[in-house]
Amino acid sequence: MMPENWKHYIGIDLDNIQGTVDRLVKEPEILESISIAGRKWAIENYSPVPTALRFLEIVRDKQNTKTRGEILGHFVTQRLPFSLTEINLIVFPDWSQPEEIVGLELQAVIKNLVNHPDKAKMTLLINNSNISAEDADLILSSVVMNLLMESELEVDEGPEIFLVGELSQIQWSALIPQLQGWIKLENENGEAIAQVKADNIPLIELSNFSDQTSNKID
Repeated sequence: MMPENWKHYIGIDLDNIQGTVDRLVKEPEILESISIAGRKWAIENYSPVPTALRFLEIVRDKQNTKTRGEILGHFVTQRLPFSLTEINLIVFPDWSQPEEIVGLELQAVIKNLVNHPDKAKMTLLINNSNISAEDADLILSSVVMNLLMESELEVDEGPEIFLVGELSQIQWSALIPQLQGWIKLENENGEAIAQVKADNIPLIELSNFSDQTSNKID
């Protein structure tokens, strides 16, 4: 239900401002009635309860959500600073290791994803909680450049790659159930893994990455 002009509010026609002024002069009592009606409309339609009910109805219709936890999870994931796809994977590099070691591990992971037939359906999240986004991005850019130079890889069709570190605990709690796999690295950030409770994410070994991820789609 939308508010009505001259009933719940006074809309000014910029092409006929004088008309609005004339009506207010002729009907001075209308200001009080519009104020009362407008306040009542706002309370009925935009107070916390009606707003919450509308939100729950939208989520129910679109997602067929049945529990309050699922509703909260959907609401939070819609506000993540990245998009999710059909297969969402995560790695926890130990950025305290030499850049060469971190780069080679990330290169192996990304190369496997880029060569996967379902790469367009994949998102790779790279945890960078113990390094600045700028420094991590530089290393990641170098990794991608090395891959492009060493072989003719088609990177424009996927996967999506995002750095994740600055997430709240509630965002992590909502994100983890959406993850289909945690790709195991030789050198990992154990503190980040424990902090986000990553043990609930299915482990994927890089050695049989293709088989395990194919099962996620089937």
